[in-house]
Amino acid sequence: SVSVAHHVRMSAMKSKLQLGNLGLFGAVDVGKDACWWDYGLLKLYSTNNIKLTEQDENAELLRTYFGITSLQENSTLGEGVKVDDVSTVFSSEIRSSSNIAQSALCNVNAISVEAEGAIIVNCTARKIVAKKGAILYNLIDDTPEGIIAEEGDVMVSVTQEDGTSMTVKSHINICGGKKWKEIVKDNSLSFEDVMKKNANSNIGKIENVRKVKAQKVADSF
Repeated sequence: SVSVAHHVRMSAMKSKLQLGNLGLFGAVDVGKDACWWDYGLLKLYSTNNIKLTEQDENAELLRTYFGITSLQENSTLGEGVKVDDVSTVFSSEIRSSSNIAQSALCNVNAISVEAEGAIIVNCTARKIVAKKGAILYNLIDDTPEGIIAEEGDVMVSVTQEDGTSMTVKSHINICGGKKWKEIVKDNSLSFEDVMKKNANSNIGKIENVRKVKAQKVADSF
């Protein structure tokens, strides 16, 4: 079943974690020996992931959890790509004229990226502009203008098993719990409707479909 496949996938990931003598690290409070951060709100998701660019104890724990030893890993950055001394760039290819400041990027494939205080994950586009506090996730864009996110914008692509996709938009100041049943921005569905539509999706199959689509767009650059 889909749930069993998902459990197997997550169990395999867990088995690869090498935390040494560190204690339990998670998203729920399960006792005094656990390090936990609340991801239940969009603002907390942003705060707790942008820690990758910070230098305190919690930031070090996060980098240890992800096995991060360098701010730039497994990435190809072309001439003219400027990255400040706190931003993180992983598994990405950015080809030319870019400016990345106080941002966390993972699996980003683009010709150029302008990012400040942003989180960009699994995004492929000719050009990506992400202003302060923006969160971009799983976006694949083949237009000349690329992806443009204003300050605090949240843009997430939700892909189906057949390869069709929709972009769900929100904002860092929108509470998803309070607006759960409402349609916000110019979305076609509410957050609840999106959840119901994808409740039984095969995540593994969707990820494979996404990879093919993203590579096709990247090859067109």
